Amino acid sequence: MARSPVLDGVDPRLVNLLNQVGEGYKPYGMRLVSGYRPAGGRGGQGYHPKGSALDVELFDRATGEALKNYQDPKSFAAYQQFANTAYGAADPELQKQLRWGGYFSGPAGKYGALDLMHFDLGGAETPMGGGSWAGGLTPDQAKLWNLQAGGGLQQGPAMPKNRTDYTPEQRRNAIAAIESAGSGDYAALGPEIARRGGAGPGVKDRAYGRYQVMGANIPAWTKEVLGREMTPQEFLADPKAQDAVFDKKFGDYVAKHGEAGAASMWFTGRPDAPQAKDALGTSGASYIDKYLNSLGKPVEGAPYPDQKTPAGAPAAAGTPVAGADKTKPENKIDTAIAGMADSLGSVAGAGSGGRQQPLARAAPPTASPTFSEAGQLVNPQVADAQRQQLAMALQRLNSGKLWV
Repeated sequence: MARSPVLDGVDPRLVNLLNQVGEGYKPYGMRLVSGYRPAGGRGGQGYHPKGSALDVELFDRATGEALKNYQDPKSFAAYQQFANTAYGAADPELQKQLRWGGYFSGPAGKYGALDLMHFDLGGAETPMGGGSWAGGLTPDQAKLWNLQAGGGLQQGPAMPKNRTDYTPEQRRNAIAAIESAGSGDYAALGPEIARRGGAGPGVKDRAYGRYQVMGANIPAWTKEVLGREMTPQEFLADPKAQDAVFDKKFGDYVAKHGEAGAASMWFTGRPDAPQAKDALGTSGASYIDKYLNSLGKPVEGAPYPDQKTPAGAPAAAGTPVAGADKTKPENKIDTAIAGMADSLGSVAGAGSGGRQQPLARAAPPTASPTFSEAGQLVNPQVADAQRQQLAMALQRLNSGKLWV
């Protein structure tokens, strides 16, 4: 194939690999359509400005007609076959770096998802989120595009198993980044809305807590998970109960429907409702996209939520603040935490795109109060929720991201 100016500045290993594979490739012809692009805008993102990416186009050799090469499920199999051929022709060192955009994750409309044209050398830095050379397309990504999972080569880095690639805390934080206005506040209250399911006109409900569980679900779900029914008010005041219920119910959804399907179930009650929208205009597809982006990198070998936890068994509390001195008087800790949490919460909540913007924080319960050294009324459950909220905010700050 003739050299094109579009290839100037592109890693010659990638150029040579795709040229060699495309030279006599059947059943389609292949042409390189894009290489180096200056940084900035959608056209200059990722590895193109680094000279480590190329875009290709397959075409019918007889007619010259091109196959669509971006977010078109009908072309997926043809481009996957070409990508597999390219991977097989690469030397072992290049294989470690080679990525194909068809295995990038996300639903329709997300920039870069199912990018069939794209090849780059970012494998050592950025794993492919929607598939792998060994396993092919993941079940979660296949479900988003109504495709068959798999199609891999059974070589290269293995695809993580759906039930072990993310920790319960990663899932909690990913949903909390969308719900409860992104504040992660266990005391968050959603607005009152008409109850679903034929409850009758005028019957209203609202979402409660960090994961915004609808009030109508709380008695049955707490009975199932904890062995006793809780009222919405009790549930709101108990962060450990909220974590336990979320881990069990969302974990069940993941086991049955995969990560994307679980997010859809949490938002719409159905595993595949990308077009469904709530009153704020958030679609099922955008909700799934936010969830998958918020998960972060998989943790290999991480434990999956135990489906056999005895009823009433305590759930692990939220991550404590590193280095926190638990010997300090309660009122001093609570005062410092409350001030910082309020400040951080106001910043994080300003840009929230969650499905239910909480109207307010719940008033502290009046049962079982304790008094600080100064005689100020302090509720330990609310203090615990504040600690966990601050811990999550500090984790974001430490990672350089206040908001995901």
